[in-house]
Amino acid sequence: MNPLGLLWILWAAYLVVMRYGFGKKAKGLMTAAGVIVVLMVAVYLYRMYCFFPGEPPISYTSGSLAERLIPGYRKWILGLVRMLQG
Repeated sequence: MNPLGLLWILWAAYLVVMRYGFGKKAKGLMTAAGVIVVLMVAVYLYRMYCFFPGEPPISYTSGSLAERLIPGYRKWILGLVRMLQG
């Protein structure tokens, strides 16, 4: 979970407000999207370098909300983890 994901929500809200609230074309959307992508990649690389050399970036938590709500989730996700591990 990238903490900058909230920026996409703000970006979309700006687009909607400008387009449907003011009836104007929103300016700088592609530039803003590019900046958000670059920042998200930078945060991802920083976190991979600093936090995950000694611990896995993805781990399965038994009894999670997804496991309780989605039938067959546990079997599917554990199979996926085994496949990715080789």
